[in-house]
Amino acid sequence: MMEIKANAVSDFLSQHEVAEPIMIKRQGVPHAVMIPYEIFQAMHRDSRRALRVEELTDEDLEAIFKSRPPTEHNQYNDESED
Repeated sequence: MMEIKANAVSDFLSQHEVAEPIMIKRQGVPHAVMIPYEIFQAMHRDSRRALRVEELTDEDLEAIFKSRPPTEHNQYNDESED
């Protein structure tokens, strides 16, 4: 991964295209990572998002209520019996 100093970001951007992740260091310590916009879009699109219960649709709730854990996890059933 390419590294640049925090005070050199502006000059770097004016002279280069960001084609891969670039580590930005401040006083020799990693501070941030600059990534191409396309990578950011893919990460944002593919990331999970937490929802509040109020945001779930009736279909979502029905699917949750009808769902069952995979049978390979039956070995843990005794942990919830009290």
